[in-house]
Amino acid sequence: MDGDSGSASDVFAGFDWTVNDIVAKGRQNTAVINVSLGSSASTTWDAAITAAWKKGVLVVTSAGNEDSPAINSSPARSPEVICVGNVEITNKRHSGGGGSNYGAVVDIFAAGTNIVSASNLGDTETRTLTGTSMASPHVAGLVSYLRGLEGPSTAADVKARVYALATPNVVTDPMGSVNLLAFNGNSRVTTAGSPSNGTEDTSEGTGIQSKGVVSPGNGTAVPCNSTVEARSSWKLW
Repeated sequence: MDGDSGSASDVFAGFDWTVNDIVAKGRQNTAVINVSLGSSASTTWDAAITAAWKKGVLVVTSAGNEDSPAINSSPARSPEVICVGNVEITNKRHSGGGGSNYGAVVDIFAAGTNIVSASNLGDTETRTLTGTSMASPHVAGLVSYLRGLEGPSTAADVKARVYALATPNVVTDPMGSVNLLAFNGNSRVTTAGSPSNGTEDTSEGTGIQSKGVVSPGNGTAVPCNSTVEARSSWKLW
């Protein structure tokens, strides 16, 4: 990526290199790829994700920020990925301008609203951003957390583990998405809307729940006529 966008050829070259590096080092059961970007539905992306999956590599990706069906976006629509939507602090799907994409291909939700992250502008700099590009890394991090805690596991096994630990039916306005909220399994922490004892213990927070004030999303996809093969640039989601 060159800033918040990049050419299709560069994106695919980077993805190809990363998958091959993981396989060459035998790290399929410990490595995870986060793809916080997207484009129009693409058969090239479909083939790339399937090839990575067959090699044992798990990809976590953003659902997109067009407040529209994620089935029209890649790599979000690929069945092998974990496709992540954005929820606000209230566990409501972030909607409106820059709203989280939705639908049956969205597998899980995570915090993606007003997320403070390290910035490339300096060693102590931060950026506060909203979008599914912020939600997706929460789940990729959860994959690594679970493997660190429970040991190396295959892409299929850790994917199933993430879904099994997730809190069901707490996301409002999911718009046909799978209603799961990412959770690390820490029994001392309850998600908003589902307290176990009437109180919320956040002393060992999951890093999955949003803790900010809702703000408009600022990530949108660059328009494309058809598939990614025709586009000249990609947009950070």
